[in-house]
Amino acid sequence: MKIAKPRGTRPVEQALADPRFTYEAGDARRFKKLQETALSYVKSLGWVKSIVKLEVGLHVPPILGVFAVQVEPRSKDIEDWHWIVVGDVPPAYLSLEFAADPVEALNAYVAEMEAWCDAVDAGESVDELIPVNVPPTRKWSKELRNRLREISKSILEPLKKNSVECANRPKQKLISN
Repeated sequence: MKIAKPRGTRPVEQALADPRFTYEAGDARRFKKLQETALSYVKSLGWVKSIVKLEVGLHVPPILGVFAVQVEPRSKDIEDWHWIVVGDVPPAYLSLEFAADPVEALNAYVAEMEAWCDAVDAGESVDELIPVNVPPTRKWSKELRNRLREISKSILEPLKKNSVECANRPKQKLISN
């Protein structure tokens, strides 16, 4: 199913080329790793026939990347554009129906992963929740919840204070390594 390209993204080739960005040594390599992880994850999804285009919405190497991917789906009932979140968190795809830009996508990702943690902590089934590539144990729930808190505090809160355009063009690193 064809849907409109998401807003707030740009070709991956332009992600590190803007002279207004400031990056630390090694960030280009770390960004490339996020990009490769996103592509590998999308290729692993059984409903994807092929990848048409990958664009970057938000990246904080090596912590996480939010990408928009256009795919050729195996079924006409499946949308062609999706958000992909990868990095130091479980990879996931999200519908553009629920997130119009990269900040909304990251916010939706955090909310979905928190719902998974809540279900695990309550001993409930996670079968109908966002797929997570770790066992549904309290140990993994605690680990994931800690990462989600850091993402919310160090990335989402500053981004929500700025426009998406400003958020995609940080003058300083949001998270120090």
